[in-house]
Amino acid sequence: MSFKFIGNSLAKEGGLNLRKFYLRAWDWHDYGKSPLKFCVMKKLLLLFLGLSGTWASAQNILDNKVTFKYTQLPAVKINDATKTYSVEVSMSYQQRNTDSTNAYDLASKNYLTTLSTYMDAYDQQKAQIDRQHLNNMIIWENQVIAGNTTAVAPVKPPYPGMNPPVRPKKPFLIKEIQPTSIIPAIKIDGLTQNTGSAAKIKIVFEGFEKGMIKLEQSGTAPAIKYFYSIQYRHPLSLQVEAAGKGMVYSQRMAETEGFRSWRTKEFKTKSELELWWYDNENIVWEERQTQAIQENISVLNSYFVSTYGYPVQSRRIELYSAKQKNIDYSDVQKAYSTMETALLMLAYPDKIQQAQAKLQEALGMYNQILQESNPNDKKARVDANVTSACLVNMTEAYIWLNDYSNAEMTANKVITIGVNKYERDARAHLEFIRFQQARYAANQ
Repeated sequence: MSFKFIGNSLAKEGGLNLRKFYLRAWDWHDYGKSPLKFCVMKKLLLLFLGLSGTWASAQNILDNKVTFKYTQLPAVKINDATKTYSVEVSMSYQQRNTDSTNAYDLASKNYLTTLSTYMDAYDQQKAQIDRQHLNNMIIWENQVIAGNTTAVAPVKPPYPGMNPPVRPKKPFLIKEIQPTSIIPAIKIDGLTQNTGSAAKIKIVFEGFEKGMIKLEQSGTAPAIKYFYSIQYRHPLSLQVEAAGKGMVYSQRMAETEGFRSWRTKEFKTKSELELWWYDNENIVWEERQTQAIQENISVLNSYFVSTYGYPVQSRRIELYSAKQKNIDYSDVQKAYSTMETALLMLAYPDKIQQAQAKLQEALGMYNQILQESNPNDKKARVDANVTSACLVNMTEAYIWLNDYSNAEMTANKVITIGVNKYERDARAHLEFIRFQQARYAANQ
């Protein structure tokens, strides 16, 4: 008799009865004759016996990937019923530019005075050399006239080397920002710009700063390339005044504090790099200023949208239903379909109330189904898996009904039952519950 034969014979008896199959195989006398074979068979059968319960109880759950959209509430509500905001842009570094220019003008005047004094002194030294040389020439020429054939013509000494004062270097002036180019670029999802809005945003650019310039190289000899790595930043401060609440934010933005990096193109020799830098340094810093402003606008918009805006977000979850031969799960399927319809309606603000009504309807169905819940009985229609799956779906429903107390309590029930897959879902739901609850509370 073979292992395959036993399985086939049992299948003919009216469906494969796994437990009967295990018992017959256990008593199979051929394996009893071989202790080694019997031990191997025993271990295999114990493994199958342990897995069969899992297979049987998990087959009735259908995992459905559902993606839906919803409007995220702001973490801080700054708008009123008009859902508007105004933007003001200023530059605190303008005085720095003025001070730098004034200092350069003063240094230039002082330089001209110092240079004039230096040149006067230098000219006096030259004059002394000239006069002394002419006196020496007079003596020599008179000697020649007197017939002195051995007289030697004097050699004029060289002028002393020049070491004039260093001319002051032109200051690095920070590029002026045009508010008219910044203000339209500030966008907050769900809100509209209006100069008269009670929600006021003030952006203060504090000035571009040069960072470290470092000579670096890439590759290995003989194909080494050289380039400069430079650092820069353009920090800014932000003030946000909410409608009817006063100032809700007033500080320097940490996201703009750090230096950003940029690298030049690469050159075969250091001298080529230095020559390129000699011709392009000013252009590079001009471009970095423009880049820093654009990067700051991106940082601002990201912060505004996540903190004060109403962005449309996409959420992807597993929504569970059930189906198994010879067991009626039509009620579970109906509750699932109602849930799915409700979640897909959240994308439309004018259908939120309808969506919530359907979620309440689905919760009623799930509560009816859970009247049969028996997590400790693997043969129950509403066993641990079906119970957990329904509770996970209910947790999602409570979230969108803004009933976070019941959402958290339901998720914890799933964790208590302890089916790994659904327990992981429940823990992820708890994180989302805390996120949503905080935003919901901020808007009440």
